[in-house]
Parts: sequence; structure tokens; C-alpha cells
Amino acid sequence: MDDCKGFVVLSLSGRDKNNTFVAVATDDGYAYCADGRIHPVASPKKKKLKHIRILGKSSVTDISAVTNKQLRAALREFEAENAKHAPEKEE
Repeated sequence: MDDCKGFVVLSLSGRDKNNTFVAVATDDGYAYCADGRIHPVASPKKKKLKHIRILGKSSVTDISAVTNKQLRAALREFEAENAKHAPEKEE
């Protein structure tokens, strides 16, 4: 899990728990995660690797030149695609 750069990740702890991000960089046990809104590409959230789960590959091809708009679009696309495959909740 050391190299999760470019993957969509889920935050497992902290006040951003259950939010999805794109890992824009990794460094010594940490991933730098951005969502294009609260945590833009210019100042990503630093998360320990044990506090995130990789959900899948994002549609962003060049993570080093990604914009916040592209990041938001990639996250929306990923969530829409995975919402189709998620089992429906029974009440």
C-alpha cells in the first residue's frame, strides 16, 4: 500500500471519516489526499496509510498536472460508477 498515488481512497478515521479522496502523493508511511474542494491539490490532507483504504484506480491519468476541477470530476465519476455496483440496503 506504499504506492497508492493516483488511487481513490476512503478515509477510515478523523473528522473526514468516510470521505473519498484521490491520493496525489505518498511519503514515508503517509498519503497526501485531495478532493478538489476542502483539500485542494495545492494543500492536500496528510493521512497515515493505516487510516485509509484503497477503493480503486481514479480516471486521472497525470496526477502531477491534475487540477481541482479534474479531481472533483474523477471522484464524481468513481462514486457514480461504484454506486451502480453497490448492493442496495435493506431496511
